[in-house]
Amino acid sequence: TILINDRNQYSGYPTFGSPFEIGEALVNVGFNVVTHATNHTYDKKTQGILDSYNFWKQYEDVTTLGIHNSEEDFNKKNIVDYNGIKIGMLNYTYGLNGLENWRVGSEYMVDMLTDSDIESTLLEAETNADMTIAILHVGNEYVYEPTTYAQQQVDRFIDNGADIVLCAHPHVLEPYEMRTTEKGNTGLVYYSLGNYVSNQNELPRILGGMADITIRKTEY
Repeated sequence: TILINDRNQYSGYPTFGSPFEIGEALVNVGFNVVTHATNHTYDKKTQGILDSYNFWKQYEDVTTLGIHNSEEDFNKKNIVDYNGIKIGMLNYTYGLNGLENWRVGSEYMVDMLTDSDIESTLLEAETNADMTIAILHVGNEYVYEPTTYAQQQVDRFIDNGADIVLCAHPHVLEPYEMRTTEKGNTGLVYYSLGNYVSNQNELPRILGGMADITIRKTEY
């Protein structure tokens, strides 16, 4: 969820606002990439995005994806270097729970699957990174198979250079596969790993998964 500075704005479903302590806990246990482009990104309007962005900027070792505080930051591409391996990382959401109009005039604040620069961003990652990972907030909640739209978006990213696509939103486990598109391009896809942590209490929404991916770089 979005992180909010004003304690009076803390809230749960259907519009979420979480305390900074949640972010601090993530840092303390070792997370170094955070994705914020979800259907709940605009739950606290512009202030929530700015609060979240400013919070993560305190931590130089944490890469924040999906939200921006300016056009300049929006145009900055995220290529991170881990042990000499350059990884391009992108994060997009399918929608904003009907709050898309709040984005008008400040489209740069959250990355969406309707953005017109996705192909060029993927091309830049393909050119400057060893591999590209895309994290997409897409799919239908509480459904155990990927939707046609989710598969179309996955194929779009693979065809434009994504090597790994991690999807979220269904809140339940969905399959994973080495997917080959109609154009003959192949990528590793996880359609949904379920909930990592939540306050949902039905059994399928408690059962979550973790992807364990090893990346090796071979130089000739």
